[in-house]
Amino acid sequence: MTDQLSAFHHFDPVALRDDLMDDGTLTREILQRALVWQQETVGTLEATNDRPGQGKIAHSLRGMLAQIHAHPAAQMAGALERACKSDGTPLDTLRQQLIAEVGQLCAELETYLKRPTAN
Repeated sequence: MTDQLSAFHHFDPVALRDDLMDDGTLTREILQRALVWQQETVGTLEATNDRPGQGKIAHSLRGMLAQIHAHPAAQMAGALERACKSDGTPLDTLRQQLIAEVGQLCAELETYLKRPTAN
């Protein structure tokens, strides 16, 4: 099973399941909720134009992404969060990169969730 899970590049399902004491049902439930939340939150990020607002959203995303072991996206969210705190750093490129990465992550989560349940 671990070999099949190594095909995921935007999050680490093995580490997440390990955190959850190998509970496949709980893993799926958390990922289903995370998927919906991330899609909604990215929509809010796309609609937010002010630095403090984007910084708060990036902070929230960073926390959730880290919890599900989506390290590339969590690092990008952290970079956007830090950039929002500085006055001169342009945000658009960082924001677009984060949105793209979360989009790829969501596609992977959907693929993972379509897999047969194995607890």
